[in-house]
Amino acid sequence: MQSNPVFAEGFTRLLAIQVQQYRALIEMLAIPSVKARILAAVQAGYFDSTVTELATRINLTHEACYRALRALCDDRHMVRVGRGKYVLS
Repeated sequence: MQSNPVFAEGFTRLLAIQVQQYRALIEMLAIPSVKARILAAVQAGYFDSTVTELATRINLTHEACYRALRALCDDRHMVRVGRGKYVLS
């Protein structure tokens, strides 16, 4: 690290970004409302795979995640665009 300051700066930047991402995840996991947590996760870009993987990432059961997604669609906060695919409306 001392002999390569460019590497040291890049590595430090990477660590700082990871800390920020972990802090954001911890804040998201602290949201008590399932619907609000899912909306925060979707806005943060965590819904890039399956509903089951989203549920695991944000510490929910997949059943609770599916129910909340359905409720968000009913409330018109999200739209189902395909099997297991949802987008913000």
